[in-house]
Amino acid sequence: MLNTAHLAHWPPGLPHHLTLPQTSLVYNLEVSAARFPDKPFIVFYDTQISFARFKREVEHLAGHLQQVCGVQAGDRVLIDMQNSPQWALAFYAILRANAVAVPVNPMNRTDELRHAAQDSGARAAFVAQELLPHLLPVLDDADTPLQHLVVATYSDYLLQPTDLPVPDFVRAPAQPLTHPNTHAWADVLATQHAPGPHTTGPDDLCVMPYTSGTTGRPKGCKHTHRSVMSTLVGGVHWFGRTQDAVYLSVLPFFHVTGLSGSLNGPLYIGATIVILPRWDRDTAATCMQRYRVTVWQCITTMAVDFLANPRLGDYDLSSLSGIRGGGAAMPEAVALRLKQLTGLDYVEGYGMSETMAATHINPPHRVAHQAARRRTQVVRQAKVMCKVVARSNGHHPKPGALPGLDLHQPVHHFMNRPVAANGDHRVKALRAGLMGQLNGMAVVFRLRPGQFVGYAVLLCRCPRLLFDETAQGCSRLSRVAVVSGRIQDQLQTWHSSFPLDLYEPVRHVPGTCHALCARPADVPAYIRTATARQSYVPEQD
Repeated sequence: MLNTAHLAHWPPGLPHHLTLPQTSLVYNLEVSAARFPDKPFIVFYDTQISFARFKREVEHLAGHLQQVCGVQAGDRVLIDMQNSPQWALAFYAILRANAVAVPVNPMNRTDELRHAAQDSGARAAFVAQELLPHLLPVLDDADTPLQHLVVATYSDYLLQPTDLPVPDFVRAPAQPLTHPNTHAWADVLATQHAPGPHTTGPDDLCVMPYTSGTTGRPKGCKHTHRSVMSTLVGGVHWFGRTQDAVYLSVLPFFHVTGLSGSLNGPLYIGATIVILPRWDRDTAATCMQRYRVTVWQCITTMAVDFLANPRLGDYDLSSLSGIRGGGAAMPEAVALRLKQLTGLDYVEGYGMSETMAATHINPPHRVAHQAARRRTQVVRQAKVMCKVVARSNGHHPKPGALPGLDLHQPVHHFMNRPVAANGDHRVKALRAGLMGQLNGMAVVFRLRPGQFVGYAVLLCRCPRLLFDETAQGCSRLSRVAVVSGRIQDQLQTWHSSFPLDLYEPVRHVPGTCHALCARPADVPAYIRTATARQSYVPEQD
């Protein structure tokens, strides 16, 4: 019998059951474009793109994929870009072509992109021009199926004058393409190819985000349109969003949190998204004021930086009606400061790439912040069953033991990984690899072993990546900071010949960095991501 104690804390008026649409995500676009054709869907540095234009360009891009790139139903197509109108257009164009989107971290370099292309079997890719040098070698690699690249120039969508500080990589003009199998985005749209019929259904594959590779090589998580729909629809209803919402979409779309909560959810209800390719606290605050942003989805480090802005009082933030996020526990002091500033609680959630974003979220009307103890109280979502089990054998835990959690949700297995003996691709129970317990109202999550301040970095991944890099004679890291002496000892034990000086342990400060590099562009994406998100705080006497 299922535990129903959490229902006493369910958001008032919200049904306990969620009926999912029996359609693909493309139908969400068709509905919103029909309902709100002239309404802005995207705002990008003061350039607005309506729902009707978005749908039209999705059709042209999908037609190019089918007619020029030879993409067929079920084929994989990579997306290697930063947040931009082109990222959103590429994603829905891939789905419109009956194919499967494979988002990759734009910090990836050639070896990591090669793995994603080989593992997914991608036939084509959308890539931003500043990232093209890293993907071109994969296009020429005979061991990968990649055959075509559609190259996007962000400045193609800077169509209106703006006083916002536009990054150089966004403002850069289009560069000439010399490779015969590269296609300029503007040229692709100009040809106006029409796609064939859309035949994808709810149980067809939709998107395959890759894990961060904490237990080895990154794995592609296979999600159907149904499983993607479960979190985007659930999130919209959980927070009571409407078509008049305006989202600040600054979390990366390649990550499931940004994809579900800042792109797919808003499109489903016909809301507007204000896209920033990178975090900038003043630009974010200006956009909140200028476009009356109502929803801000962020991570802890963004909130900390935002609140540290000495000019914060110059901005009108009164339009905000919701702030939410996850990834790392929100320090209670930061949450309280946000509430003092905006009158809003920071609503936390828990999810994974394997679950297409959040499976458990704070009740918006009853938020609990417990970051000081590295745990978060959240209530499971509709269509999710959470089972407390023993971490050793998956059965009921013994009294006093800290149990693990099994999640039952519409999810599927990994790409190129074994499936159940009966051939069933649908995972009945996903072992979250997480420690936790029930406390009556909700699940109390604790960090998985080896997590560094909320970022999933298992210890076997860290030394292997660093050692693989330096073993090639490339001393790319100048310093490595670790969160505790215990982890430091394990790193030294695993690779005693490690050609790096391990830095002294740092005190636990949410948002501190765990890797500093001499040349960030040369370091693996896992290390670069952690470094880009965080700042170094040395131990104090």
